[in-house]
Amino acid sequence: WFGTDEGVFRYEPETFQHFTPRDGLPAESVSSLLAASDRLLWIESAANSLTRFDGRRFKTFTEPEASSREAFLLGMVEGPDGLVWLARSSGGIARFDGTRLQPALTNFNGGPTDQVPRLARAANGSVWAALRSGGLARFAGREQVPALTATHHWLTDVNTLSCDQQGAVWAGTEVGAVRFDGAP
Repeated sequence: WFGTDEGVFRYEPETFQHFTPRDGLPAESVSSLLAASDRLLWIESAANSLTRFDGRRFKTFTEPEASSREAFLLGMVEGPDGLVWLARSSGGIARFDGTRLQPALTNFNGGPTDQVPRLARAANGSVWAALRSGGLARFAGREQVPALTATHHWLTDVNTLSCDQQGAVWAGTEVGAVRFDGAP
């Protein structure tokens, strides 16, 4: 699967499928994809909405904030609780259970912001969140309070966040790449 400014594409050996608003997407421009463990595909679009594809049909869910454009969706991962976690420009981390949004996570051990520009899922199932205030928060298990929060001025403008198989967290920032070993 890959998302573009012209919709979603699926590649199977020797076959491409192309999905657009004619097929049920809310917009052509796709900002993020998540292939979940339950085999559903989640699509984040420029329409600031979340769409689920079950292999046959698209179903779109629009955040209440989407109409006011106060909170933009910025990425998603499958959370340790099995919900779809959504990074947002404000309002913390939204969690979607497949039907509705659950209360947002905004408690970042004293972190002064509710802006979470990026999320990444580690191999052990924990979720790392980049905080606009200049830090990283780790959520493990079903806990809704981060197990670890690390701060550093280099982490204020995180453009991308990724976890490697050894447990290190990599942040692409305005000043370069930052590696954090993930240890408390």
